[in-house]
This record gives sequence, structure tokens and C-alpha cells, in this order.
Amino acid sequence: RSMHGLPTKRHRGHGFVSGLPPPRPSLVASRALISVRPVKPPPSPGSIFCFSLMQVRTYEVDLLKFQHSVNASIFACDAWAVYSNMTMSLVAGVNTTVVPTDLSVQYGGTYNTALNSWIFIAVWHKVIHEKRHEKHDWLVKVDPDAVFFPERLRNILVDHKGVGYISNCRFGMHGPIEVLSNRAVEVLASDYQHSPSGDKPDTCVKGLDADSWGEDYFLDNCLKSIHGVSRSLDGRLMCEDHCDCPEWYWCKKGTAWATFHPFKRVDWYRQCMANAMDGANMLSESTEASGADPKRTPDTSPSVRSDFLEPAGEEGAKREPPRSGEKTSSWGMDLLF
Repeated sequence: RSMHGLPTKRHRGHGFVSGLPPPRPSLVASRALISVRPVKPPPSPGSIFCFSLMQVRTYEVDLLKFQHSVNASIFACDAWAVYSNMTMSLVAGVNTTVVPTDLSVQYGGTYNTALNSWIFIAVWHKVIHEKRHEKHDWLVKVDPDAVFFPERLRNILVDHKGVGYISNCRFGMHGPIEVLSNRAVEVLASDYQHSPSGDKPDTCVKGLDADSWGEDYFLDNCLKSIHGVSRSLDGRLMCEDHCDCPEWYWCKKGTAWATFHPFKRVDWYRQCMANAMDGANMLSESTEASGADPKRTPDTSPSVRSDFLEPAGEEGAKREPPRSGEKTSSWGMDLLF
């Protein structure tokens, strides 16, 4: 044996060999035989700025407070803002940004929709004035009653690089979520500059009927028909009742939809989040009692505080969605939104 106690020669016997270990290839030689391919990082969609317009003294206040408390919806984007027509402290340290406009809405037109084009003309003017389009790659307007998952949106955006904006419905862009590239907002900003007062998109206002249209229809036509901004369609952006997506009510788990709409109460909103996330990270007693399988891979953003959520049990999975005007005993959802 050597001075370190290691054997210096082998001893052979019947059925065994003791002593020195077999020779090993050198480390340098071993490395030469291994071909290591560099791992490419996943493509980045770029930074996302998200905002909501909130009406004070309405259910939207509670919805946004809840979203902030669980770091969900617009509060999980790279940057965010809450606009309103008056200053309000949503929670400690979170104040609304004032847009000086009347938020009261009239209904009319062919489909009796909200005639709110002028409201959002003022809101986009504020966004442009703050130069948000110069700081971020994508600007996303989200309604407070839309259950929105920014991480799912990021997966969608990587498939639409170079596109001006993304439509969310085959019937045309709908307002619960509007996704514009910074280039599209630059075009919009240029049109605002052409107006004498600088507070409206001059060419679009002159060429379209802002008085009789909803803001989503106006913005869609302003960008595509007036300015020729490129548009793509991606059904993963949104599932809602007004876009022929009956699954909106259940917020089905394991899907790629980035938005479900509409949910106008915190308990409805919270339930939708839980269903869509499949009870992610819910290993509390309430989760175990609900029958959720903790071995399932959660489909959720890691930043969302899912301890505030509770997935639906088997009874909820068997319920049929109510018809217009009907109510369910468990959710109490009146679909006459």
C-alpha cells in the first residue's frame, strides 16, 4: 500500500479481483467526446405595459383591489397604471392617474353597445402623453372585469412579432383586452398630433363615426382601415360570451386563453382564476378538501398569489351555464351584464 493507504498492486483470487481500480480515461479526453450544444433562451416578447380604466363608486374598485392583493391581471405586467376621471387611492401607495373626461356612457347603435369612443380617445391621449409607447414594446388595455393572465399573453406575443396589433375575436377586436405594439401606438400618436388641439386622432375622428361606435370598433377601424396598421387574429387572447366562446363561464383549466370575460364580482372573478389555474400551488386544507390533485402541473404565472383562490369541486364541474336571465344557486351569476 502507498503512504495514503491505497493499494499499489492487484491480488487475484477465484471469482474476484482486488487491488487497483481499472484505468479511467482522462478528464480532458472525456470532455472531448461530449458535444455540448448551447441552450437557446426562450424568445422574449418584450416589455408589456398594462392599464385599466376604473369608474369610482362601482364594482370595478373592488375588482382592482383584489387583483392588486394577489398580484394578478395588470399588476403582473412589467408596468401598469389605473386611470380614472378623479384621483383615488386604490390601496396604500397606488393612486389613479386622472383622465379629465366624463365616464358616463350612453348605449345605442346597431347592437346597443356602449358608445364610449370619446372616453377612450381621452384615455389613449393620456397614455400617449405619458410616452408609454416609448418605454414598452406592447401596450395592453384590460377591462377591470376581465380575468387576465399576463404570462399567457407573453406566450402569445412571441408568435406575433412585427405585427401592429392583435385582434381577439373573429367578429372584430373586442374591448375587454386590446393589445397594441408600440409601433401601432406611434401611428396613433402621430394622428393625435395632427389635430389642432392635440387631444384626438384627427384623421380617424374625421373618417369614422366616433359618436355612434364603441371604442373597440373605433380603435380597430382607426388602426386598420384608416392607417393600414397590420393586424393579426389570435383566439387565445380572449374567451368571452360575446365572441362565441361558451367556455368563458367555466374558465376551463389547462387552456392557453389569456383572458376570460366578464366577471363583475370578486367571488366570481376569484373562482374563474382558480379554475383557470387548476388550483395551482393550493396545498392548504381548503385545497385538499376540494379534491384538487396536487400532482398536476399548474398552468399559472409564478407571481400570482394563489393562496387567495379556491378551485371548484366536482359539483361545480357538472353544472350547466345559465341561460340569459337565469341564476345559479352557487355562483348567483346573473348573465344580464
